[in-house]
Amino acid sequence: MTDDADRAAQIVMDAEERALATRLVRMRTLGCATSSCTVCGDPIPVARRQAVEGCRTCVECQDALEQAR
Repeated sequence: MTDDADRAAQIVMDAEERALATRLVRMRTLGCATSSCTVCGDPIPVARRQAVEGCRTCVECQDALEQAR
């Protein structure tokens, strides 16, 4: 049996999954269009840009963004 809170949580999770999927598609389509981090402005190493298609952040900023979630 689910209650309103469970349904609301599921709606939020579904929306987040759709938003993430949309972002991933967009990132794959655009590729890594930047050589500097969109958060801090530091250069993104070539190895990271090659390894992570569509990257827009340096490792440190990406870690911080993931920790904030």
